[in-house]
Amino acid sequence: MPKFPEINEIVVCKIRKVMNFGVMVELEEYPGVEGFVHISQVATSWIKNIRNFVKEGQIRAGKVMGRGKVEGQVEISLARVSAEQQRQKIESVRQEKRSAKLLEQFAKQSGVSLSDVHAKISAPLESEYGSLFDALHEIAIGGEEAASSVDASVRKKFVELVEKSIEIPKKTVSGYFVLRSMDSDGVSVVKGALAKGLSASPKEVQTELLYSGGGKYAVKVTSYDFKVSEQGLKSVSSAIESEMKSKKGAFEFKRT
Repeated sequence: MPKFPEINEIVVCKIRKVMNFGVMVELEEYPGVEGFVHISQVATSWIKNIRNFVKEGQIRAGKVMGRGKVEGQVEISLARVSAEQQRQKIESVRQEKRSAKLLEQFAKQSGVSLSDVHAKISAPLESEYGSLFDALHEIAIGGEEAASSVDASVRKKFVELVEKSIEIPKKTVSGYFVLRSMDSDGVSVVKGALAKGLSASPKEVQTELLYSGGGKYAVKVTSYDFKVSEQGLKSVSSAIESEMKSKKGAFEFKRT
């Protein structure tokens, strides 16, 4: 007996057959369960030709409205899922599939059974992080420290595979400072302000300061999170501004 989704659950569907009165779909997360989408639930607008809205082989997200009239089938609505909900759900399923494949790869390479991989790796990580994909993301950034819940007998090799397989895109924010000092030792004043800025840079970010000529200094702050990069840039900028003003210097900052 196949497992069925819950009512109102959003599921990923592959469109198998398009008919004049509706659509037959396969549920990607529930093997053996089919879905039927009545033409009235294909789109929110009036439909003259259903094939202008759906095509065989297309991947969509739909909401489960109830059990179908045919055994092993559920009623699905495509119309009751927003574009953003659809994007998030499809991406979530793709992420989990990629994560599951990485576990299969680890089992094959390490000679560990899938049941042991589940018990030693995926179960504790899902318990800690909520989803396997989120866990792998954190491990790719934090290494073994982020994988502390993984069984020690497989932890090191698993972390090595994650770090090798998953590339986390970095988020960079940038701008430039214009710094001027009328002090007799203005160069030292500017250098001191830049040093203050670098020392104020949070440990979670990577900060680069480069002289661009004409009193301009380019700044780039990078991390794995856009908000963290933004906060890092703010900390660096505030420290430089404070130091320049304390020495009666001129400070200007612009984003690029």
